[in-house]
Amino acid sequence: MWNGVKPGYKLTVRYLSHVYPAKIYAIENPSNLDLAVLVVEPNNIIKSPEGWRVKLCDSMLSPAEPVWVASGMYNSISGSYASPDSIFLYKGRTGSHGLTGYYKEGVSGSSVFMRSENCMAGIVSMKDKSFDMISDVYKTDIVTVDMIRKFFT
Repeated sequence: MWNGVKPGYKLTVRYLSHVYPAKIYAIENPSNLDLAVLVVEPNNIIKSPEGWRVKLCDSMLSPAEPVWVASGMYNSISGSYASPDSIFLYKGRTGSHGLTGYYKEGVSGSSVFMRSENCMAGIVSMKDKSFDMISDVYKTDIVTVDMIRKFFT
């Protein structure tokens, strides 16, 4: 858990077969918003391919909308759907902040892409298990693009 961790906290980031020193630039309490911004030490910059950009979604995920989950930890892409068990109403529209897939440890922090618009809709946050009076409901919560935008402002 990252409870009590503050900006400036030092850690290491593993990328492929390398380990890089980094520190936390900004962080939110995980019980409120499971999101942090890390800065990799300047002498060890991990670079994206030239001109590479990730398009952020302008619209929110609708319940049962098809998504891709891109996991750097497992070097894989898997399919899932926006969960109908984690819906919310925002400006008269119904959105979802969860996935129907129940992902294993290490997938947290992976990008979630909306298939229909080919854009990033959020980041995998944490597994969630609840009971709906009939059976256990397994899903994975995500931090949505709107939450990420609010975090930076």
